[in-house]
Amino acid sequence: MTNGKMENPFLKRIFRIPFDTIRAEHVEPAIDVLVRNAQQHIDTIADQTDTPTYESTLSALEDALEDLEWAAGVIGHLESVATYPEYRSAYERVQPKLSRFSTAITLNDKLWTVLKRYAETPEAANLPSDRARHLKKTIDDFRRHGADLNADDKTKIAEYNVELSKILRGFHHPPSRQRVKTQKQRTLWVGGSHCTRRVTSRS
Repeated sequence: MTNGKMENPFLKRIFRIPFDTIRAEHVEPAIDVLVRNAQQHIDTIADQTDTPTYESTLSALEDALEDLEWAAGVIGHLESVATYPEYRSAYERVQPKLSRFSTAITLNDKLWTVLKRYAETPEAANLPSDRARHLKKTIDDFRRHGADLNADDKTKIAEYNVELSKILRGFHHPPSRQRVKTQKQRTLWVGGSHCTRRVTSRS
């Protein structure tokens, strides 16, 4: 298994994706590293005690998730167009991890508190239109995905989302050689809003 950071193509975000060097054994170690790194950045955002700013909240959240989103996108693309049994198995193993991580972002009480604090600042009240829209969408998305729920309900949502990711994995197992393409949506939290990408699943 490839563990070295320089040896894993998912750990170096470059314009020309090195598809010829990507192997199934790269998938899970890369996701583990990138989820851990992203969580560390999110914890830093959530732990801030100074007056929050756009750069220290929304912009920082985008930066925290950029590498993970890039790798998850490439991994999902290859699973859709050039998969093989070992790669599919690796892809399926990381889906619950990604679901658990993305769900935890909107259910993070400390992060939610910081975002609400920022929304009440004079800076937030005077943002240019594009940043104001970004802030509004972020606040709305957090609420829509359970940020204001009690602890028990948040636990239930997290469990449901992980189970849903497992159910969706079943669509990637064709019962025969005939492939019928259907469109499913898989969501990963990125940069203050859920970024929905369409993937082709086989049934």
